[in-house]
Amino acid sequence: MMTSKYPVRLLAVGTATLLLAVLLGLQSLSTIAQRAQPQFASQIDPGNGKALSKHAFLKFSEQVESGADVGEAARSVAPLAKRAYQHHSLDPRALSLLTMAQDDQAKQQAILTQALRLNRRSLNLQALALQNFVGRGDLTQAIEVLDQLLRVHPEHREEFFPVLAQALTETSDVDIFVDMLSAGPPWRDPFLLYVSSQQNTLERAAQLRRQIDAEDPRIDFRLISNLAQFVGVDPAREHYQFASEQQNGEANTKWPSTFPPFDWKFANDRNLRAQLSRDGEEVELLVKSGAGGLVMERYLEAPQRRFDFTIETDLGDTIQQNNLRAQIICAESRTVLLDEPITEPSSQFEIQPSEELCTVVKLGLYARVFRGQPDLRAAVRSISFVTN
Repeated sequence: MMTSKYPVRLLAVGTATLLLAVLLGLQSLSTIAQRAQPQFASQIDPGNGKALSKHAFLKFSEQVESGADVGEAARSVAPLAKRAYQHHSLDPRALSLLTMAQDDQAKQQAILTQALRLNRRSLNLQALALQNFVGRGDLTQAIEVLDQLLRVHPEHREEFFPVLAQALTETSDVDIFVDMLSAGPPWRDPFLLYVSSQQNTLERAAQLRRQIDAEDPRIDFRLISNLAQFVGVDPAREHYQFASEQQNGEANTKWPSTFPPFDWKFANDRNLRAQLSRDGEEVELLVKSGAGGLVMERYLEAPQRRFDFTIETDLGDTIQQNNLRAQIICAESRTVLLDEPITEPSSQFEIQPSEELCTVVKLGLYARVFRGQPDLRAAVRSISFVTN
């Protein structure tokens, strides 16, 4: 299978960083214990493999923290690690040190293979295995090790997800990720949620999502919203169409709001709010005195010829000029097609199509209540586009 060199190189950087963090970070409690018991080293039972291994790892960690090379630090404590291994052959710290201390790649591979047979749950050994596969340029095996590592140690997602995300953007073989995530690992949805939130991974994340299942509804929500904001209208609309087909049924078909901005996005602030009425037929607006902003918006297919925009409202008794405005903007060119106040219960506007590229329009209702004016309470009953 062909693999890209870039993801392998990126994984190499990430795994080296994580390995160092693992080797040092997991020793913090042991270091504290050693400081609390300064006579610990001199009291080690020479036949206690676990104690010997712990002592070797503490010495190794101290050297690395002082700036020593990982391999050199491991070789300096190798005799102690070997004694620990002779008394306790399953100790992952001793096995990890012996692996790192080996210069010869073939011998290192042999030690690591044997170590993994003995202990597959050790984070240290998993990180070393990952580094080994990366060094050999085997992205498929590296991702399989990552899968095992993330299953056993989900707390290390924060370190590995950025590395995996970068590999996703660089690899020419997305099928590696499709195959892995299609198996339903427990980290599938968290990873998809992560790459759906990163600007540089959005398009690959959408490509990946459309080939595998996911349960977390926030994944498609974030993908559509972020694609529209950072990539473009067309990729966002493509994913919106896919996500909409996956839904069993929208709770409110008149005012759908599952996947903004192609569904409605309602303001949800204590001073500026839009919400469905109890029967779901209207959108109730509340704008408190001194507040203002975009109260509801949606992207819609742009008619390619002249059309009428009609909005039916219940404006209540407190509406004043410019309290509520309707704005229609071409999503691609940002051309303003309409920007008018809503002052009547039924308002109709004739819209000429844009002369520039315009396949999607952004319809927004803006509300503003100046200080000293009473709170605005209104309702939107219907909105429609009718071509002529």
